[in-house]
Amino acid sequence: MKKRNSVWQACCKCISRSQFIVFTLFLLLAMPASLPVMAKEISVKSQPKLSLEGTFNTQRVCFYQGQSYSLGAVIAIEGVLIECQPEKHFETNGALKWTKIEKKS
Repeated sequence: MKKRNSVWQACCKCISRSQFIVFTLFLLLAMPASLPVMAKEISVKSQPKLSLEGTFNTQRVCFYQGQSYSLGAVIAIEGVLIECQPEKHFETNGALKWTKIEKKS
């Protein structure tokens, strides 16, 4: 115990009392910053309800007035012919769209 006191006393002679207080305050203030940060956890008693309206359509189709039409279908709307074609010509499984058919003269 005497050895420990003598080391402490030797250390105290090297620094002033005000330096010791500043150092102690620094350690006390720095300690909370070094503690691990914990995320706030919130408990919820009820589970969210998922609702999927409509149906999942995995087929490639074009829609008009609530009906689905397959690739290549042609319909006339007020004298204008439209055809169900791929949205992008290079895709083989992409979306379809209605395209106006130009009359050849």
